[in-house]
Amino acid sequence: MKAQNKAGPGRIVRNKNGDLVMTFAYQTHFYTNNFSEAYAALIGVSWCCDKNIRNIEMELDSMIVINMIKGVTRPSWRMQNIIDDIQRKMHQKNVTISHCYRESNGVADALAKHATTLQKDKVFLHKEDLPKEAIGPLEWIRCNFRPFEDEQKNTLLGATSPHDSPFF
Repeated sequence: MKAQNKAGPGRIVRNKNGDLVMTFAYQTHFYTNNFSEAYAALIGVSWCCDKNIRNIEMELDSMIVINMIKGVTRPSWRMQNIIDDIQRKMHQKNVTISHCYRESNGVADALAKHATTLQKDKVFLHKEDLPKEAIGPLEWIRCNFRPFEDEQKNTLLGATSPHDSPFF
């Protein structure tokens, strides 16, 4: 999709038991993989903030974007406002950020790829409404989900396409 200048941020929000709360697939203009990843993180954390969800653990598979958000690496001028917005929202709602591996990011990856085919943004609140490509990875996650030590945590996971390193 890079050739068509399309990117597809996708995210999944789960509760402390690993159950689906919300997923989304948005279509956006492609700038860079890191831009798409940060934009998707902003959409996800903004949704959680709008719903007054607190104690969020955000997992991304891009260490570059994680380091930008943590202030370890300086973002490009194009990404600065997005990173600033993420940091502000993280501070307001007790959001932590950590790295996850590509293999555990199948739902968000499927949503990101699906997003590049959409004409408008899509939010999914029920498993039955998900694109078929996301169902299998969702079931895999449910079977292999390990609850967090902090039972009050919610998880925001995501990916961006065409970037093939998903985030889930």
